[in-house]
Amino acid sequence: MIFALNYLAILGIIVAFWIKINLVNTLWILLAVTPVTLFTMNKGLNPENCHISGFEKKEKESGSKKSKTY
Repeated sequence: MIFALNYLAILGIIVAFWIKINLVNTLWILLAVTPVTLFTMNKGLNPENCHISGFEKKEKESGSKKSKTY
C-alpha cells in the first residue's frame, strides 16, 4: 500500500509542476523523495512479490554444465 501511495505522490508532484510549481522546486522535491521511492521499490518489487507466470526461467542441463534460457 505504501508502494502505491508513493507512486501517487510522485504523480502528484509532476501534476503540481504542470500547474504551479517551478522546475527547480520540483527537482528538489523529487530529490528529497528519492530515498523513500527507492526503498519502497526495493521492498515492493522483489522476486517473491513480482511473479508473472507466463515468464519463467527455464533451466536446461547439457552434460555437466547448466545453461539458462530466458
